[in-house]
Amino acid sequence: MDHKTILLVGCGNMGKAMVHAFLAVETLRYQIHIVDPHMQSVDEFKTASNSISLYANRENLPSDLSPNYVIFAIKPQLFEEVAPLYRTYQQSLFLSIMTGIPIQRFQEVLGASIKVIRFMPNLPMMIGKGATGGFMNANCTAQDQKEMETLYEKSGLLAWLDEESQFEAVTALSGSGPAFIFAMAESMISAGTKIGLSQELSEQLAKQTILGAACLLTESDKDPGTLRQNVTSPKGTTEAGLSVLCKPETGLADLILQTLIATKNRAIELSKP
Repeated sequence: MDHKTILLVGCGNMGKAMVHAFLAVETLRYQIHIVDPHMQSVDEFKTASNSISLYANRENLPSDLSPNYVIFAIKPQLFEEVAPLYRTYQQSLFLSIMTGIPIQRFQEVLGASIKVIRFMPNLPMMIGKGATGGFMNANCTAQDQKEMETLYEKSGLLAWLDEESQFEAVTALSGSGPAFIFAMAESMISAGTKIGLSQELSEQLAKQTILGAACLLTESDKDPGTLRQNVTSPKGTTEAGLSVLCKPETGLADLILQTLIATKNRAIELSKP
C-alpha cells in the first residue's frame, strides 16, 4: 500500500470534491493536511485508514511536514498573497486547480526548479464522474504523470493537454460545463410545470431523462447526431421540438457556442496580470 502526504491549501467545493475522489483510490493511503480558515470540520472525510488534519493557517502546520503534493485550491485572487507562504516545500510536487494562474507565474513565485501540474477538474469528480484536463511543466517526469493518473483514477476522466493554452477552452467546456447542464435541467423542470406537470413529477422526469441520455451517450458507439436522429421520427413530436431548439443562428448550437466563448474570454481575462 502506497502512502502519500498531501497538503491541501483551500477546501471549498472543488477542494472537497478532490478529497472525496482521492480517498476512493483503494491502492493509496493518505495523511492529508488541510489549511482553510473557514472550514469547521473534516468529519465528512474521516476513514479508518486515512489521517486528515485541519489547520486555520499556514503557521499551524507541523514544522517537520514534508508533503508529497501541495495542492492549491484557493481563489485565484488569493494566489499572490498565499503562495509565497509555501515556498519552503521545494521538493514537493505542486498541483493547482486555480483558473487563470499559469505555470510560469507559479515558477516566478515559488522557484524556477519546482514541479507544477495544472488541473481543471469539475464538480462531478466528487462522485467519480468528473472530467479533468491536466498539463505538466517541463520539470515533471513520467513518474509524476503516472502518480497523477493513480491519484485521479477514481475521479472520472483525466485528459492530458498538448498545450497549456488549452486551459481556457477546457475551463469553458468541462470546467464550467456542469453549471450549464444544471441550468438546462432547471429550464426543463420549469417548462414541465408550465405545460401541465407537477413540480415533483417534472423534476423526476427531467433528472432521469438527462441521466439516461448521458449514460446512453457514453455507453453507445454512436455519435450524438446519430442518437438524436434515432429519437426523431419524420414529422413527429421530437422533430417539432427540434425545429425550435435548433434554429439556424438563434438555436441551441449558437447559444452554446456563445456561452463557451463568453466563459473562455473570462478565463483569459483572469489569466492576465
